[in-house]
Amino acid sequence: MSVPMQKSLTPISRKRAASSGLLTSARGGMPALMQVYPDARIVYTHREPAEAIASYCSLVAVAWGMTSEAIDLRRVADYVLTTAANSQRIARSTLGSIPESQIYHVDYRELTRDPLKTIGSIYEHFSNARDEGLGARIRAWLDANPPDRHGRHKYDLADFGLTVDDVNRALD
Repeated sequence: MSVPMQKSLTPISRKRAASSGLLTSARGGMPALMQVYPDARIVYTHREPAEAIASYCSLVAVAWGMTSEAIDLRRVADYVLTTAANSQRIARSTLGSIPESQIYHVDYRELTRDPLKTIGSIYEHFSNARDEGLGARIRAWLDANPPDRHGRHKYDLADFGLTVDDVNRALD
């Protein structure tokens, strides 16, 4: 396994690791992970495309703003749409090669609306036994980490010269 892939995995326990974005990584991503860990279990989160693109544009603009005083928001939008379309293409082709029993699809809205129930359904799908204290630990973490504790992340497609139709066309 490549060093970039190793760095993108966060150990959770001796037998489990987590990552975000591995599926669409340009460094081999999910195919490379599946070669090394053929029994890996994938939780694939789905988010409304326009909402995800607006958020991603905002985050890219902030990151680019750390190294430049002038940010071309249309350039940010073009970069994000190109990256998202490429990521979606990779995800579609990769997901088709992984047994369904090893993938669980999660709706982002459900995860944010009822994280405890969603996490429970993930455990259930993969037939993982839940220890008695899991629910309490999740509730404690959620209480200590409310969604807006660092302020609300505000973003809008229009800030980047985009519409929902632009996003849908790019991701078709």
